[in-house]
Amino acid sequence: MIVRSTADGLVLVTQSAHALLAFQLAEHWGNRITPRPSPRAEVLAAALLHDAGWDHWDQHPQWDEAQGPQGFETWPSGEEREKLWRESLAHAAQRGRYVEYLVGHHVLHLAETYSPNQHQEFVLELRQHLQRLREQLVHEPRFRQILATGQDEVNRHILRVVDALAIYLLRPPTRWEIPEVPLKEGPASLQLIPAGPNLFRLHPWPFVGSRLTVRVEGYCLPTQAPVPKDTWPQLPRVTLAFTLVRLGKSS
Repeated sequence: MIVRSTADGLVLVTQSAHALLAFQLAEHWGNRITPRPSPRAEVLAAALLHDAGWDHWDQHPQWDEAQGPQGFETWPSGEEREKLWRESLAHAAQRGRYVEYLVGHHVLHLAETYSPNQHQEFVLELRQHLQRLREQLVHEPRFRQILATGQDEVNRHILRVVDALAIYLLRPPTRWEIPEVPLKEGPASLQLIPAGPNLFRLHPWPFVGSRLTVRVEGYCLPTQAPVPKDTWPQLPRVTLAFTLVRLGKSS
């Protein structure tokens, strides 16, 4: 769950809705300076499914008496977080081994970067599983080429970047920098710069065209009072739209 503060209260965005936002970004990724995802279908599927394990946990928000609804940063944790990650991998595996491979590397990055030394057995098990998947994939010509040419590394970074962008767009508007964005000339940092209400400039520009609008649905919460589980589905919905423009282009 991502908790977004607005003038009218809170908007709660489920992780799968956030993943749809990431999917829209990945769908338009690539231009003359930015390598495109390949194989496209598998990378887009990974973007859409990278948080699929949250579906069970996001059926209703969790509450902290002092802070209100809890976001993904603090809940769940420990073994429950590992169970969630395993469920994401299981959803991805149903779509194909390379989809699972991409989601697995994304989960590995999350576990090692944001929860260092907290999931050591899980990380070791996941590394071994990813190695087995890679050994299977290299026997298929199209995946062998992707793994041998560096395109796999590009795909993994695309997934990482669109996930981060899809989170930052829902944060309070401030300047963000995302490292290791794959460009044809080598990795660079991506600047996300607020330019107005739900309007952002990006540099370098990674998408097709020079302007992109993406949308996500959330649940409106007028107060921070706990929502009974049986009334959560009846909360009013809102669509948030975010427009991204190339730095230097008139809005």
